[in-house]
Amino acid sequence: MMQGLLCGRSGARGFTLLEMMVTSIIVVILAAMAITSWDMIQRNRIVSGTGEVASALGLARSEAILRQLPVALCAENGELTDGWRIVVNNPDCAVAGGALSGDVLFAREEPLKSVSLCTTGCSVVTPDKFVFGPLGNLVGGPATAVLCVAGNMKVGREIVVNVAGLVKTSSYDCP
Repeated sequence: MMQGLLCGRSGARGFTLLEMMVTSIIVVILAAMAITSWDMIQRNRIVSGTGEVASALGLARSEAILRQLPVALCAENGELTDGWRIVVNNPDCAVAGGALSGDVLFAREEPLKSVSLCTTGCSVVTPDKFVFGPLGNLVGGPATAVLCVAGNMKVGREIVVNVAGLVKTSSYDCP
């Protein structure tokens, strides 16, 4: 008899519809925030990696002008994303005794994090070296590199080095 007086809930367990809807809305909002944050992290990684490559290219060009000698930015293992070395007086990035010949001015030996070169479906082929002449010009004509976020090939940046050796970066829609 006492049981019927307890607000009509005789042994009922679980959540009400309102509680379930509020919980669902909170979960959806948190998921949307997480997805937006992840996209921003990927864009920041690609912008950071592109900035590092562009800065290294600018350093190589300025050293070529300063020293009045050819200076090359040589990709590690043929891939810019694996690191690079900036060397003086070794325009072919020749290796002697397991090491680059010429004076190494700067070396980035660790790979760029979560960034890869666009190799399939891209209209450009990234060179494994960029050589600047004594006047700062890019030897061999203009060159382009396309970097994309590893695993999400939609987000990318393009690095273009013109004949004068000037570096320009822009957004790129990776395939």
